Amino acid sequence: MTLVKRFVMTGTLIVLMLFVAGCNNEEKRTVTIYQTLEKTASIENGFAEKQQTSVDVGQEEQAMYNKIISLKIEQKDVMNQLINEAKKLNKKQKKLIQEAKKRFNKAYQTFTQIKQVVKKMDDPSEKKKIIAIINLMEKRKELVASYYEQYAKALRSNDQLYEKIQNNELDASIVDKRINSINQHYKTMKKQEKEFNRKTKKYNQERQHYYQTL
Repeated sequence: MTLVKRFVMTGTLIVLMLFVAGCNNEEKRTVTIYQTLEKTASIENGFAEKQQTSVDVGQEEQAMYNKIISLKIEQKDVMNQLINEAKKLNKKQKKLIQEAKKRFNKAYQTFTQIKQVVKKMDDPSEKKKIIAIINLMEKRKELVASYYEQYAKALRSNDQLYEKIQNNELDASIVDKRINSINQHYKTMKKQEKEFNRKTKKYNQERQHYYQTL
């Protein structure tokens, strides 16, 4: 699961800053918006790094998980060893997704400063461009929240399955039901991931298009 899109900082800010002193209020608002977008992008790169790490660890746990559910009940010692390793990876992911969420929320809180600025803008064309960017960010925030909600549920379900196996609660129907639930969580996450990346691509395009009009 790769909920990752990186952002590229631009050099336009240097040029804009040279003119700030002589700007009127509208121009100053434009500079403020630009600075906020660049700061948001910088913070989001930290979010992308945390998310990528959680993806890498998740793939390790998935490999362990696949081995566990493929073992026979007679291979209890091997199974317990793998489960203990999987639990460690599961715990690490929980920490990483909390850090990633915190990072994205920090980026979003920085971004929200734009909302107050855009209300005061006079240029309808520029205002329309910024509102489009705001709407895309809001949709991305919703997708991030729902994605991590599913991620947390999947990790809890994995943990519960490990516990059932270690406690010899191996009723086939219960285990199958638990595995199906886990698979459904990851299926939902995959859809959310694709939509998030699509919205992020559009967000970056709109942001770059706005920069080109400055």
